[in-house]
Amino acid sequence: MKESNVLYYGERGLVAGIVADTIAKKADRKLLECVVWHGKTPDFVREVEYCEYLPEYPLGDFGTPDLIITAHTAGAKFVIFLEAKVVGYANACSQEASFRQARTVNVQLALDRRFRLALTKGGGDNLEICETEDYDSGIVRDKARSLRKGAFTSFCRKTLADADGYYYVALTTDEEAEDPYGKDDVLKALVGAAWESEKNRFGLLTYGALEEAGIVSRDGGAFAQAARLMLPVDDTGADKLVYTSNPVNLRGVNLEEWGEDKKTLIDELTRLTPCLIGAVADETEVEELTGSFSYRVGNIVYARIMYLKTENTVVLALLKDPNIPQFVYDDDKRFVCTVMNSDKQYIGYKFYTEADVARFREGINAYFK
Repeated sequence: MKESNVLYYGERGLVAGIVADTIAKKADRKLLECVVWHGKTPDFVREVEYCEYLPEYPLGDFGTPDLIITAHTAGAKFVIFLEAKVVGYANACSQEASFRQARTVNVQLALDRRFRLALTKGGGDNLEICETEDYDSGIVRDKARSLRKGAFTSFCRKTLADADGYYYVALTTDEEAEDPYGKDDVLKALVGAAWESEKNRFGLLTYGALEEAGIVSRDGGAFAQAARLMLPVDDTGADKLVYTSNPVNLRGVNLEEWGEDKKTLIDELTRLTPCLIGAVADETEVEELTGSFSYRVGNIVYARIMYLKTENTVVLALLKDPNIPQFVYDDDKRFVCTVMNSDKQYIGYKFYTEADVARFREGINAYFK
């Protein structure tokens, strides 16, 4: 008789699977040793005896970290806030130095830090944790934020407020676990003058590093099912499919200039595109802009459909990221591009006829078998 099992899905499922597999393998310290820090690895990591894991704890105006880890040594406790994404760090970041893009990873990490400040230095009691005045990093201002949840607030004070140190980690699909924080000017602005004294508290963890360390596997364990659905791996990556080194800057035209035959192609592509980015865009927002349909979550545009009048063709642009599958298609109709209002690179696919879309769909079906 088979044993009962839980099949995880989504970013939450990935994190839950990692926690379950880490506990099963007694790999608490090993997990933290996989983090690449902005600076040297904190001394406490090599002394960790056990961890407690707090997944998806809602911190009011400060957001909901994907995971909070309390790491215990023989005589001290350290708190690590972890934010998980299913794209690379650069593609998960806000490019705007403000707290408006609260679903992007660098803003989330900055809000985690603000919660720590409010918890340890701010106002309130067992009923609330609050900033006593509007936040000002010296570069960025924001309204004062708070957590008001009664018994839960009291729990946070008892569990998190007495830590000996606080740290912030992004979990991403980056192929190389290299430190991304030196290039993140937005995070530096959100932290402000304190950045130089606190930058070594930030780290990057990748799913690949956890697999290499043997903590999780795609072949079994709690992590495996979510990974198969959320972290597709194939040898048809973006870099292997595109041979041009000069990205084309795409500029569309007004919707009323699209011919009826092209609108038919666009109708087909609007049905296909959510299937292609479903792993990273569970809450896909289809937005009609001048000359394009944009598929995005927060401020990250994962796909854009455009009509190029100069070539009388429709283009589907998919974000060039290791976790966004790229599909076999005619070499002469596939190219590297950029799109309006974004500094990221995309892979563009050209469609002239319904036969082109049908052939593309066949390739997608084969990929997902």
